[in-house]
Amino acid sequence: QFYGSGSTKSLECWDDVEAGSRKSSKQVFWKVFDADMSLLQESSFQAIVGLGPPQSSITLAQNDAQLAKKKLASLKAGSPAYKEMEKMAALYQTIAEHAEKATSFAKNMQLEAFSICLGKKAGSDGYF
Repeated sequence: QFYGSGSTKSLECWDDVEAGSRKSSKQVFWKVFDADMSLLQESSFQAIVGLGPPQSSITLAQNDAQLAKKKLASLKAGSPAYKEMEKMAALYQTIAEHAEKATSFAKNMQLEAFSICLGKKAGSDGYF
């Protein structure tokens, strides 16, 4: 993923999540395992947490699948490049279908709007 402040590499993960009295089992999230961001060199973070628009991962995956299909259509059938792109198009289609089936954190928690304030210690009250 690329952001204004740099890039990250991440893996799709699952975990049980609790926020107040609400719980979500096997919640899907993206865990960053590598980040190239100068901001991280100059600051100390314990975590960076963000929630994107609910449809964003689906839209991105669908766009990637469409681009791969378009590229495939431009190649000569049977050529090595075509065969390789055919595999990529199938992979992107599988990723798009997977994204369509995943349930967002907000939906799992039955949230329409929220805010969060984290404390310094686990289970402590939040602060500003």
